[in-house]
Amino acid sequence: MLHVSDDNPENSEESYNENESTENDICGDIAVWAVRDGITHASLERLLQLLRKSNRYPQLPAKANALLGNPTNGLFRSVEPGYYWHNGLKTCLEKLFEEISSDETLKTLFLSINIDGVPLFKSSDSCPYPILGSIPCSQQIFFIGCYHGHKKPKDFNNFLKDFVDETIELITTGYNCRGKTYNINPQLHWPNLAYTTTPAE
Repeated sequence: MLHVSDDNPENSEESYNENESTENDICGDIAVWAVRDGITHASLERLLQLLRKSNRYPQLPAKANALLGNPTNGLFRSVEPGYYWHNGLKTCLEKLFEEISSDETLKTLFLSINIDGVPLFKSSDSCPYPILGSIPCSQQIFFIGCYHGHKKPKDFNNFLKDFVDETIELITTGYNCRGKTYNINPQLHWPNLAYTTTPAE
C-alpha cells in the first residue's frame, strides 16, 4: 500500500495547533455545560470516564475538580459543593467605559455590589449566588461572578476569593483604562446577612 507523507513543517505545525485547540475546546465545553446545568461531580466524573474509555479524548482528566480547575477554560473553578464562574470586575467596567468616560469630571467610581442567594424554582434545590454590580453613571446591572450548587457554598471565603482579591487590587491601585485612573469606592450589600459594609472595613 502506498503511503504519502507530508514533510512540510508548516502543515505539521498547523495540524498540531488545530489538535491542541480541539483538546482545549472539549475541556472548556464540558466545563461550561457542567456548571450551566448544575451537573454533580459524581455525574460529571462518570461522563469523563466514558469519554476517556473510548480513547478519543485521552486529554480529559478523570476528576471533576481537575476539569473545572483547568486553565484552558480559566473562568470556572470548584467551590464545594458547587462551582464558581468569575467574569471579573475589570471586565465589566471595561464594557461600561463609554458611559464612564462621558463624565470628564468623574474621578471616583462608586460601586454598588449585591450578593444574594436566589432560588430558581420552588420545587428545586438549585441555589445560585450571583455577584452583581452597578455604578451611578450607568443603568446597567453587571455580572461579576456567580456560584451555583444544590446547597450554599461551604466556605464563603473561598466563594468570594476572586472577587475580593480583584476588588482589593482596584482599591489599592485604582482602575486604569485608556490612560485615565479612577478611584474605586465599593459598597457591599448582602441582604441575607443583613448588613452593608465595604471591603476596606
